[in-house]
Formats: sequence, structure tokens, C-alpha cells
Amino acid sequence: MQSAQATQKNGLGTGGGVTLDFVAVAPLRQSKLADQLYEQIMLQIVNGSLAIGEKLPSEAQLCQLFAVSRPVVREALARLRADNVIASRRGSGTYVQSRPAADLVRLAPSGVLAELLRCYEMRVALEGEAAYLAATPLPVDARDEAREWRLWWEETDAADRPAMEAERVAQLERATARDRHLAEHVTDFDALGS
Repeated sequence: MQSAQATQKNGLGTGGGVTLDFVAVAPLRQSKLADQLYEQIMLQIVNGSLAIGEKLPSEAQLCQLFAVSRPVVREALARLRADNVIASRRGSGTYVQSRPAADLVRLAPSGVLAELLRCYEMRVALEGEAAYLAATPLPVDARDEAREWRLWWEETDAADRPAMEAERVAQLERATARDRHLAEHVTDFDALGS
């Protein structure tokens, strides 16, 4: 735990000689310049100042416009490229390739836009696969096994059910194994959406 004296050195004193007993859980950090530049360019694209197909200013011009170094510009452009928002053409420059949804940018807290876009892209990819798996019917043999199991269960006396034979348990496990695989994927997908 930080001492009161160390706390006052860090500028957290209250002014009248009294110090706060405060422990920093995690260091605070300013957002990176590349994050800020990324968001500035993204906002220009979303609000239509930069149209799809329009050429962005050169790296040198962006350095001057935003008063940042070339590595900062390159990092921001690399992230925009990775998010498929811009595309570079050798010898020609960098062009706007796509426009993200305005609501996505409007609702995103400052500094998390890139991460939000990546999560959105991952969800789009997973939704298609989950829909495919959910729509794929069980193979006939699995349906037959499940039907046999249900009939056996209904015909078996309730008193005999606790003493189910090992073969029937194995049949149940085989018949439901395919469904468990799908259920795990759907559960993982639902966790991503919340």
C-alpha cells in the first residue's frame, strides 16, 4: 500500500497538509497518439468528409496536419488498413475503401473504436457459422438413435430407470454428442454477444 507521504508526492494531497490514503490500482495512461489519429481519420470517413474511393493525404501531409511523427501516422494507417477501412496502392497513395456504420462510431467511447470494430467483425464471422450449424439437420442415424432412446425410456418402468444398462447410457451419449458440440458453439457465441 502506498504511504500517505508517497501519495502526497504523487500530487494526491488535499492541500491543507492532509493527505489522502489512496492506492493506485493501475497506472493511468493517456490514449496513444496513434489511437487519436486513427479516430480522427475514421470520423472523417464516417461523416463523409472522406468519401469511398477518395485519396487520403500523404504520410508527410498527415504528419504536418496533426503535428505527429511518421511512426504515429504509419501505426494509425496500418490499423485502418487492418480494419479494411483504407487500402494502399503502390505508387498511387492510400484510398478510402469502406465506411463503417455511423452508429458504431457515434456510440463507441473514445479510445476503443478499433477494438470495437474487431469484435464486430469477429461476431459477423461467428454468426454465419452458428446459423449454419443450427440449420444443419442431424444425420438420420443420430435421429434414429435418439428416437430409439426415447422409446426405450418411455417403455421402461420408472423404478428400473436408475439401473439403466451401460449400453443404453452409451447410446444416449452417442446420440447427443453431436448436439453437445453445437450447443457449446452456441453458448460460446452467446457469451460474445453479452
